Amino acid sequence: MSLRDRFLRDGYIALPQLVGAEALAPLRAAFVALVEGEVDCGAARRMLGGRTRQVVRPSLYHPAFAANAALDAGRAVAAE
Repeated sequence: MSLRDRFLRDGYIALPQLVGAEALAPLRAAFVALVEGEVDCGAARRMLGGRTRQVVRPSLYHPAFAANAALDAGRAVAAE
């Protein structure tokens, strides 16, 4: 049964692990570089509620977010 069919039947879906740790490692490193200020993202880097760091549209500031296995896997699920 497809993810779409399960969603229509149950009203929700639990996604499987989309990618492994090896695909996430470069994304994790890029994210740390963005939120720690190692990569300039100007006003796109901000604190939410004084506690949570957020970078709006990280793909504009680091190429790791523009194309990667996690993005491809997410797009495949969305297309389904």
